[in-house]
Amino acid sequence: MSENLPILHSESAYILQSLSGLLPNLNKMIAIFFDNETKGLKALSVERGATSPIDLNFDVDFDYNQIQLLRERGNNQNWLDESNLTFKNSNTESTQKEVFQEVNNSILLTKIKNNNDKKFDLYFLYFNKDATNFGLKQGSDILATSSKNIIENIVNNAILSARKQREAQINDFQKFKIYIARMRDKAKFFESNLTENDLKFGKIKIDFANFIIKKLSDSKKIDISLSTEAERYIINFKENFELMEMWIKDAFDFAYFSDFDPTKPLIIIEDWHFKDIELVDNKSNMVKEEVQEDKYRKTYTLLNRLETAANKVVVTHQKLTGSTIGQALETPISAPAISDALKKHSKKIIILMQKYPNRWTLIRSEFKSVTNVLASNPYPQSQTA
Repeated sequence: MSENLPILHSESAYILQSLSGLLPNLNKMIAIFFDNETKGLKALSVERGATSPIDLNFDVDFDYNQIQLLRERGNNQNWLDESNLTFKNSNTESTQKEVFQEVNNSILLTKIKNNNDKKFDLYFLYFNKDATNFGLKQGSDILATSSKNIIENIVNNAILSARKQREAQINDFQKFKIYIARMRDKAKFFESNLTENDLKFGKIKIDFANFIIKKLSDSKKIDISLSTEAERYIINFKENFELMEMWIKDAFDFAYFSDFDPTKPLIIIEDWHFKDIELVDNKSNMVKEEVQEDKYRKTYTLLNRLETAANKVVVTHQKLTGSTIGQALETPISAPAISDALKKHSKKIIILMQKYPNRWTLIRSEFKSVTNVLASNPYPQSQTA
């Protein structure tokens, strides 16, 4: 999964991908930046139409001193050409030549200060001089100063926007990792408290789960299986089989959206893919609790579906809004429809949230429409189902 997430690559790689295709006259980009892992300079290049940047190697005669001068001083944006680059060594096939060899292009150098060595990372953007591709015809069709000013602003804003977007996505991803770790710890805790009777009855549950898995496999035309940890986790279900089927389907959806690789069409459902289930507490011998009253069942199902949809949204690094959650539901609905449903079920939502404090943790804390419902309760922690 991590290999498919550009946010986990370097900031410069993310920026180059974000800039790719930004302007019609942009032919190539090269970034020279400080790599925090190697504690040294690194170079990446991306051509027009390429899907991702590639590494460029520094040759032994590369002029680091001139690059370091660019990284330490000067204007944040400059237009360069062959005559400006007095430190070019045209006799070698090096990264330096790769950066400065295209005489017929106008080169925009944009500098962005990084957060590691506090110097500038360098982004060289190669444009054709022909302004007609921009719809900016200027006599000889050479890019005019006014046109270049527009391009400078577009590029600078795009880079700053990409940095902010990546930082936000990394923060969301870190929250997601913490959430997964908490769910794994929860699974291990309950697994350690299994009794022999739990294991015997658990065999029936696992057989039922495999029956559901087989139906999902056939309908999706994808191989799906439960991990050993997931089977042990299923033994702890204290809900009825109807609810178990729903949670297995939700776990499959979560596994599909977080781990599916089209080159390896096999879905492994892990224990941590199961969301907010109530498990048997053998130490306290708690009596099994189910939502038995019909008047709460629809509300209970609504909350489960919203929680499942919210997890899908988090995996794709989007904000939790009525629109994104509505589109992530098995049957997509609009944001106003979600608002209407929450308003209609508001009293029952408050009661169920109080009755099951360990369920629906994501929408309870992160989905504003639900938090607003909970905030409207004039008697917190006083109502029961």
